Amino acid sequence: MNTVLALLSLLATTADVGTEIQPAKSDEDVWALARKIDTVGAYETYWNRFRTGVHASEALQRLSALGHSIPVAPPAPPGAPPLVFPVVTAPPPPMPPDPCNALTSSQSTTAPKSEEASAYLNAQRTRRLADYRDFVSQFPNGVCRPNAEHIIKLRDQLRASFPPIPGFGPLAAQSKGRMIFTEDDYPASSLYSGEQGLIRAEWDVAEDGVAESCRITQSSGFTRLDESTCRIILRRMRYDPARDENGVPTRSTDHMVVHWVLPPEPPPELQPNVKPGGN
Repeated sequence: MNTVLALLSLLATTADVGTEIQPAKSDEDVWALARKIDTVGAYETYWNRFRTGVHASEALQRLSALGHSIPVAPPAPPGAPPLVFPVVTAPPPPMPPDPCNALTSSQSTTAPKSEEASAYLNAQRTRRLADYRDFVSQFPNGVCRPNAEHIIKLRDQLRASFPPIPGFGPLAAQSKGRMIFTEDDYPASSLYSGEQGLIRAEWDVAEDGVAESCRITQSSGFTRLDESTCRIILRRMRYDPARDENGVPTRSTDHMVVHWVLPPEPPPELQPNVKPGGN
C-alpha cells in the first residue's frame, strides 16, 4: 500500500494572557523584549526559542557578559568516528508488572469501568495536572495513585524550570518543533475503511509547557480520526509557555488544522510488451 501522508497546516499560536498588548512571538519581538530586560532569564528564553535565530549569537554573547554561559557542542570534525557506547552484556532486569496498567487495560470496552479506572483514564486523556491531583484526592489508596503522584512530581519539576522573569512579557507560547505527524500515524482502521477529512483542533498550553485538554472544533466526521488527532497532539506537543506582562508563566491556547488524506489509487500495471496508448 502506498505511503499515507497527513497534510498539515499549522496555524499561529494564540496566547490568552488577558491583555490588549499583543504578546511577543516573532524572533525580532522576543529579542527586543530580551534587550529591554537584559537579564539571564530573558536571553535564555530567547535562545531556547530561536537557537538558529537572527540574534542567537548575540544572545550567547550577552549571556557570557552576564556571567552565564550555555554549553554548545562543537560540530564533529569530518571523518570523525561515531560515538561508541559500552556494550551491555547482561539484559536489564524485567520490570515488575504495573497494577495500574492491569487495572485500566483489563476494563472491557463494553463492560462498565470501575470508578478508579475511569478517573485515571480521564486524567490520561486530558493530561490536565488538576485532574491528576483530583484523582489522588479522590482515591488516596488507589492502585494508580503512585503513577499519578509520579506524574504530578514530574510536572511540578517541569513548572519550576520556568521561573518568572520580571518585566519579560507578555509573551506568546512557542512550540518546540511544529511538524508532529508522521506517515505512520494514519489509523489503520481508518485507512482500510476509506476515512479521510479535515480536522480543526484546539488545546490548552499549561504553565509548564504541556499540552492539555484537546478538543475538536471541526470534526472530520470520523471519530477515529478525531480521537487520533487529539491523542497525537497531546502526546507530542511541547512548549516554552506563554508569559503575562509580568513575565510569569501563564496558560494559553494553540490550534491546528490537520487534513487526513488517503493515498491515490496506484496506476494499473501495464501488460507486458504493451506501450501506453498502443494497440
